[in-house]
This record gives sequence, structure tokens and C-alpha cells, in this order.
Amino acid sequence: MGDWLSEQFSTGSMLLPFLLTRDWQSTPLRNLLHISRLSPIFAVILSLIVGAMMGGAGSLTFPVPALIWCALVLPIPLTSLIILLTGITEIILVSHGVMNVQGAGNLLPLSPLTSARLGVATIAISPLIVAVSMDAIRQLNQRLALRANFDFLTQLLSRSGLYESLKEEYFTSRREMGVIMIDVDYFKTINDNFGHDAGDKVLEEMARRLQDVVGETGLICRFGGEEFVVILFDHNAQQLFDMAETLRQAIAKEKFWLQGNTLTVTASLGLALGSATDDRNWHSVAHRLISAADKNLYLSKRNGRNQTSPVNAQRAFTSDVA
Repeated sequence: MGDWLSEQFSTGSMLLPFLLTRDWQSTPLRNLLHISRLSPIFAVILSLIVGAMMGGAGSLTFPVPALIWCALVLPIPLTSLIILLTGITEIILVSHGVMNVQGAGNLLPLSPLTSARLGVATIAISPLIVAVSMDAIRQLNQRLALRANFDFLTQLLSRSGLYESLKEEYFTSRREMGVIMIDVDYFKTINDNFGHDAGDKVLEEMARRLQDVVGETGLICRFGGEEFVVILFDHNAQQLFDMAETLRQAIAKEKFWLQGNTLTVTASLGLALGSATDDRNWHSVAHRLISAADKNLYLSKRNGRNQTSPVNAQRAFTSDVA
């Protein structure tokens, strides 16, 4: 009876968590082939070898620190598999007499194999608890990052998400970054006449039209309120202006539906283009160029709206005034 109960308990404790966490699609193999991910696995193997060499009842617990290390740094499906394989290995070692777990004074007449099964099942619980807790923390962090990096209304990048995305771009001082700053014309009037829900619908439709034009060629961000920023790499001034004009026309050529009515919505755009020069990352380059594009956007507003002020618009405007 003891052998049967210990076998069922150990099998259920180790096998059931593995069967319930077989989401291997969320565990890309390339992410596991790194020394920081492989080290705890090697530690488990080493602890099994040391435990087999030293023997004694406490030898079963030798892999526990390594298993907890696995639970901290590895995905829960892989951790469950390692716990399962570790338990199976210990039971095999005990059954073949390689690992001696028999104590000197036994209070209960249990066989070494029964003791090993009960011990392995009990030991497996703590790494599993740590693995489940770490998995919950990772999922929570992913959700928080998603909420911080994406605008809830438009599903575009937020300002913080834009700067995070720029970290993934290849950086060189010779590479050109282009910025298109977009602001919806008379947006306050839309909110006042149709309500804020209608204003949200305009922003959602704006985001869809911008995404249709830009696609995967650039980064689109809802910068704040009714302002949007598009960042493109490796475009010259003419290409940047052509893209901006395509965006402006995509916004203005088709009317927006608001509460059963149609409304023409336009936008003013300002451009900026530059390379890294003395900047050391795209974050600082974007900050500088967005400031320049915002000044050109202001010129579009002053000159009548629904137009694009090119990269050199500020110099041209200043000379005209002078």
C-alpha cells in the first residue's frame, strides 16, 4: 500500500503540473540558448551527481536550490519539465542503488524507493510554487508594459512606447531620421459641437488612416491629445515631404462619419530631418527633431492649416517675414 500511494503521489505531483503547462509556443528555443538560461539546468545536473556521490536521506534535496533557480529564470513549461525529469532521475538512481537514501534508524518500515518517491514529490512542490509565482509576475509585467507602451484608444504607440521602440533601431551617426508631426485642425470645435465621444472616433479613424499609409515602414505614435508623430528612417527631404502629403490627403479626402453626419477633417503637418551628429542614441535625436517638427507644424497652423511645412519651412518663413 505504501509503495502504491507513494507512486501515485509522486507521479501526480510531478507529471500533472507539466501536463497543465504545455504552452511551448510561448517558449521560443532561441531565447533559451543563452548562458543565463542554461546555467540553472547545468546546476541541476551537477547537484544530481553530487547527491548520488554523497548519499544519505538529505541527498534528495540537493537539486532544490538549482530547481528554484530554474523557476526564477526559466518559463514555467520548461521548469515543470526539468522538475519532472529531476524527480524521475532521482527515483531511478535510488531504485538502482546508485543513490543511497536509507537512514540509520528508521521509525517507519518504508522501503528506500517509497521514501524516495515521497521525498521527491514533496521537494517538487516548492520549485513549482516559485515557478507559478514568477510566471504570474512576468504576465503582469507584460500587461503593464503593453498598457504603458500603447495608446488604449488608437492602439498606436504611446510616447513612452515610441522611445522604447527606438531602442531597437540600429544606431549610427550617419543614418537619417525623419519626423512628421501631425495635428488635427479645429479638434476643439469637433468636441464642442459633437461631443468627446465623436472626438474619440475621429482620433481612432485618424490612427487607422495613418497606419494604412505608413504600414511597416515607420513608427506611428499618438504623441498627446490630437497630435500624432510618424518617424521614418533613411528618407531624404523630398521622400519625407511626399509621405507627409500622402498622409494629409488620406485624412482630408474622405469625410468622417460622426453621429450620422459627415464631416471633413483636416490636419496640419510639420517636418524635421536630421542625423545623430553629437547625439548618442535615437532617443535624443527624436527629442530634438520632434521639437523642430513642432515649430514647422506651428507654421502650417499660422499659414491657414491643412498643409505641410517642409524641413526648411522655418527658414523660408523667416526670410519671407523679413
